[in-house]
Amino acid sequence: MKKTDFEKELSQKMSSEEITLPESLSAENIEKLINEKGSIIEPKRIVSFPKKNVAKWISVAATLVILIGVAAVVGLGNLPVEKANQLNDEEQQQIIENHVAQTSDYSEIHKTVLSYYKEIYNRNYDLLTDSDDGFFNGIFNFGSKDTAAEDIASGNSSSSSATGTLATDTESASTQHSTTNTQVQGVDEADIVKTDGKYIYYIVNNTINIVECDEDAKMKLVSKIKLTDYIDYDFYPSEMYLYNDNLIVLLRETSEYQPVSYSNSNGVVCDCMCYAVKTDTVVKCFDISDRANPQESFTHKLTGEYISSRVTDGKLITVAQFRIPYDSVLADDFDGACEVVKDVCVPEYSVGDGELKKIPSDRIKVFDEKNPTCYTVTSVLNLEDMSAEPKVNAFLGGAEEIYCTREEIFVAETIYMTWTNSEQIIATDDLGNKYETSTKVHKMNITDDGVEYVASATVGGMCINQFSMDKHGDYFRIATNGWDYNVAERKTMVYVLDKDMKIVGFLDNIAPEEQMKSARFMGDVLYLVTFMQTDPLFVVDLSDPENPEIKGELKIPGFSTYLHPAGDGLLIGVGEGGTMTGTDGTAKISLFDVSDPYNLKELDNYSTGSYAYFTGNHKEFVVVDENTYAVALYYDHSYGKLVVFSVTDGGIVIDDIYNAKTGTTYGKTRGVFINDNVYVVNGTGIISYKNGNETPVHEIGF
Repeated sequence: MKKTDFEKELSQKMSSEEITLPESLSAENIEKLINEKGSIIEPKRIVSFPKKNVAKWISVAATLVILIGVAAVVGLGNLPVEKANQLNDEEQQQIIENHVAQTSDYSEIHKTVLSYYKEIYNRNYDLLTDSDDGFFNGIFNFGSKDTAAEDIASGNSSSSSATGTLATDTESASTQHSTTNTQVQGVDEADIVKTDGKYIYYIVNNTINIVECDEDAKMKLVSKIKLTDYIDYDFYPSEMYLYNDNLIVLLRETSEYQPVSYSNSNGVVCDCMCYAVKTDTVVKCFDISDRANPQESFTHKLTGEYISSRVTDGKLITVAQFRIPYDSVLADDFDGACEVVKDVCVPEYSVGDGELKKIPSDRIKVFDEKNPTCYTVTSVLNLEDMSAEPKVNAFLGGAEEIYCTREEIFVAETIYMTWTNSEQIIATDDLGNKYETSTKVHKMNITDDGVEYVASATVGGMCINQFSMDKHGDYFRIATNGWDYNVAERKTMVYVLDKDMKIVGFLDNIAPEEQMKSARFMGDVLYLVTFMQTDPLFVVDLSDPENPEIKGELKIPGFSTYLHPAGDGLLIGVGEGGTMTGTDGTAKISLFDVSDPYNLKELDNYSTGSYAYFTGNHKEFVVVDENTYAVALYYDHSYGKLVVFSVTDGGIVIDDIYNAKTGTTYGKTRGVFINDNVYVVNGTGIISYKNGNETPVHEIGF
């Protein structure tokens, strides 16, 4: 129906029902009010009426306000029309202002958040444990201050294409260098070390070290970027990107540590020995066009803990999780506590030296969120024009792992079974199956205007890392592991979802009672490793999305925590060695023949023979060239070595083993390859080698 017809019909109904338009709501008075207000205002966003259509909008606005008043959605309850007509001009103006505020502010968010706050307020407090709906586990971070602020340099990913091969330096076509082993081609991932073929950039504690490398493998420390004056675990760099002549650093900023106490059902105050922590994410950009004199050029802050990030098509996508700081659930003044919660329950952001400001309400998505303990906060920063303000969005819901393509991002959060005073609520998937845990996956599009929420789905079990997820064609696939209440056993599941996040394919008869250790999607095939005492490698055929099917299985000692395609029907597995009765404390590299999914074979393997460990972090795995790879292994949980191996003639050949500098730098060793030189980097320094010679050339310390 056209607006003019609507106005005509509304006028007729008002006339027939003898509804009198109050003078204060006449077109002239509404126009006056709008002019006084400047426009109808949302926080930080102004919606103005086109001048040429102002008369039509004023008329429509007047009639809509009457209907809203009759419908009692502007705070008048079920007030009769005739009573509304008796209100004076000041009262009628207050109605308009109240309505504008309610439709343009955070009222929907407040309603959702406070509803859950009331629920937890009314619970029996002796049931508030770390497994209770993620309340204490979600609102507070257990452990010491130092533990909460640990560096999380590792990242996870699932990929349908393996990248990370030697890259050509943009400045010199003759310079070849390794890159970060990433998940999806064209989507870069952050790490604690980067190189451009001439310089190595490495994060150590609160400092970024810039090291110049020459063709003879000699090195020079040219500068340090000190992010703080001293090692401050309250402001700690996690990882970084190298983008043209810029270093983009992702930092975690923590504050407001305080002991948390609560009362049990008997009214006894208990100290839960944890800290309430406020953790924020800070993005800092440094201009390194002069490597000897880096300059900070940009900063951007999100309230919420840093989860992960990606760079694709000139955009930095950052994902953080903002935990809603619910006030003490035992507050004597509950209504007052609600006002406190309302004031702090919306995530904020800042740019440069500007003050924090709330994310506009129209950029926050509120859907059917039953237990809103946190938000996922996303930011899209244009790296080609950092003068443009980042596009910040949020939605009610958590974030633990992400999978990202060049067009879409999928955010996964774990949902735990919950307890109320009278019942246990089991997690369920969208098919109605019951599990101890489930995973909610949120799909979003990456646009120039930010991350746009699309849809969500819930699957059973938990994903172990990003490699548990993948997008292929129009389908999203995810592998999970969890306790199935339908049959009272642990199992591994595979779900296939369409573009609307509806489950179209499901497979759940994989390895009952075993833990999933690794997964790798490659086109229409999923390679999956589970473990109890031995390592079953499964091949799952996904060519028919509605009917996933196990095509092959191979049981060998130990298990792989990372799988990497090696081409020509070959698959590399890195993980733990073992016997047919369990693991034996060694690290192991396996080469699998997966060309025939019905007849899997382990062609060869290498074992350290002594106690060693692989962290499972794919960024410690390097693709050197088409047939050569390197992986960082740790001996005695501290001493790192870089093992370089080749895949030739259906076997594994250990080419070289390069030592890192001694020191307790577990989980922070990386291999960097520049032309014919090898650099083993860790938190104590760098040792350089000529490729093929295990005698060090040069060594520097940090």
